[in-house]
Amino acid sequence: MKIHVQSYPDKTALGAAAIDALSSAITATAGARAPGAIMLSGGSTPRAVYEAIAASPLLAPDALSLFMSDERLVPHDSGKNNFHNTTPMFESLGLPAEQLLRVKTHLEATEAAADYHRQIEDLLRKRTVLSLGFLGMGADGHTASLFSDDDLARGKGQLATWVDRPDGMQGVSVTPDLLKQVQQLVFLVAGPDKKAMVQGMLNDPLSIPAGQAIQHCQSVELWLTVDAYG
Repeated sequence: MKIHVQSYPDKTALGAAAIDALSSAITATAGARAPGAIMLSGGSTPRAVYEAIAASPLLAPDALSLFMSDERLVPHDSGKNNFHNTTPMFESLGLPAEQLLRVKTHLEATEAAADYHRQIEDLLRKRTVLSLGFLGMGADGHTASLFSDDDLARGKGQLATWVDRPDGMQGVSVTPDLLKQVQQLVFLVAGPDKKAMVQGMLNDPLSIPAGQAIQHCQSVELWLTVDAYG
């Protein structure tokens, strides 16, 4: 696995780069030989990206699908629901509901994970190209909702798995088996509280959950603010 690092002076510059990458990935699906899909991450940094695109909407190609990397099992209209927080961008793109994969948060955790696995599996059966995926990284080294060795082991052979989150909530997360299929996998990391985990990712990736989650990826991009890297 190769990790390519790109540093930015602040969150504004990081966000601008992410806006460009996401806009390009959305429009590139038009006219492509195969349908395309993009994986989106929750969190404050990507949310600003989605809000910017919603404010200047693009014409989404018919062959595009979008899905979240993880979701808390909270009501669909909760402020802690990643899909809900991204809805303004979804609406601005005008994609039909069947092209927006959504965790069914009213289901029990194992059922919700199995259903999300099936949704993604159906997408891949259509030979969909996973062109871009955004991930975050927590100050504890997690990514998506993969917090522990148990989460990673439970997801083996699956595209989605259930998790017991450290905050007491349950959730659903994509797995390493899904991540290795994303062509351009980009971590968006900002803030000095992430510095120790960034160094762990670069120097000993298997020491943190995020590094373990991507160990079978051919290459990964780490886009960082300077205060998270220096």
